[in-house]
Amino acid sequence: MEIEDAFTTEAIEALGTNVDGELEDGLRDVIARIYSSNELDVPTEDTVNIAVLCFVAGRTYQFDEQPDVSLTIPIPMTPDEVHEYIAYLSQKGAR
Repeated sequence: MEIEDAFTTEAIEALGTNVDGELEDGLRDVIARIYSSNELDVPTEDTVNIAVLCFVAGRTYQFDEQPDVSLTIPIPMTPDEVHEYIAYLSQKGAR
């Protein structure tokens, strides 16, 4: 088995591509257009599978690098305090 076959077949069977349906079809279309627009030979199925896995790996890496925006600190305020705070922010922004 060639390295491409081993990588794509084994990796997809073990881990999946983490993309499916319309997303995978669209991704494969983008890969084909990249090859076409750069006047490269039509990619083999193995090459497309590797490109899909690279996309998934890159997306996963980028997701891991994003700060966790779910961390919030609740600050309970009465309606009057909210109005006062908004007035404060407006005044501060006008300077």
